Amino acid sequence: MNAELYAAPEHAGPGRTPDVDPVACLGLLTNERSQEILGTLGDERLTAGEIADRTTVPVSTLYRHLTALADAELLDESVRLRPDGRHTAQYARAARDIVLSIGDDITVRIEC
Repeated sequence: MNAELYAAPEHAGPGRTPDVDPVACLGLLTNERSQEILGTLGDERLTAGEIADRTTVPVSTLYRHLTALADAELLDESVRLRPDGRHTAQYARAARDIVLSIGDDITVRIEC
């Protein structure tokens, strides 16, 4: 059985196919903590602190989940400039639609 993943995050050009393991991606999407993070983000850009305040995800594991979701290009990471001159990472959902097809092959397509 073959597996294929197509993802085009907001910051990527059309037709870009990142090197992402579809099985790992599906594992993230079935993880309750990842689901909670993605659901909390909605259409907002939030810092890790803001995500921690709005979820039950322990801060001790939050950054691990954020990194895994960003590596799978399910999250878009950018920098928020603060008035005090410090920079903070912020996260937004990159995927808008995720399509799973099961036939002779498993195909996962992520659209932004």
